[in-house]
Amino acid sequence: MFICLDNLAKSEEIKREIFLIPQPRYIKLENFQKLKITEQSKLFTDLEPNYSFIIEQFQEKLENFGIKKKLEVQKANDLNSFPNLNLNIEKVRKFFPENLYKKIKNEKDFIEQGYVLISTESKLLIEATSPQGIFYGVQTLIQLLNSSHDKFSLNKIRILDYPALRIRGISDDISRGQVPTTENLKKFIKELSHYKINQYYLINMQDMFNFSNHPEIGKDRGTYLKEEIIELHNYAKKHFIELIPIFQTIG
Repeated sequence: MFICLDNLAKSEEIKREIFLIPQPRYIKLENFQKLKITEQSKLFTDLEPNYSFIIEQFQEKLENFGIKKKLEVQKANDLNSFPNLNLNIEKVRKFFPENLYKKIKNEKDFIEQGYVLISTESKLLIEATSPQGIFYGVQTLIQLLNSSHDKFSLNKIRILDYPALRIRGISDDISRGQVPTTENLKKFIKELSHYKINQYYLINMQDMFNFSNHPEIGKDRGTYLKEEIIELHNYAKKHFIELIPIFQTIG
């Protein structure tokens, strides 16, 4: 799977320190030239329609940064079907230390959640074997842009990344008076996914869930309806986060 940004302009953008959270496993910057996303840039991808939300989230972020119109998106079956892109995945992989790629290419964490991100003279490629890997590559790209002066420029760069921990979770006690709305929970989920968190635990849900057979539980405390939890679950899934409610049973 891949996303390719084409027709990037050359930029003389002011040099700034880059902040990436979490830090990629392998990263190499070339400071002598920068590339810039413009309204004439294009997106090529082989993502299936049910994963189009990844592209939509990226477009939304570009709009927040100030781009005037959405980038043109074109469907591509594979990179080789677009000779003008001049990018071959096997060629791209040679940009990384051979022993490093050989070591991790068959590891489960890289297959399920890893990605490569690399830029050339006028293009940037994110390639992965899973939609989750593509999503994480896009989050890294957003962080790179967010570190730039104008939010659209980035160094020529090579990144190979996969998680050090398969489970990366945050717990949130929502039962002691600070009950967030479902919209605020969505904001939390979106922000957590940006930093590649993949599990979100809602603590003490037993006191915050609207049980149809036991309406006295959590009465007048802002309980969540079943439909709201389903909505949150589906939203979290689109951000590659597993929503985990924690119910006290013996305690």
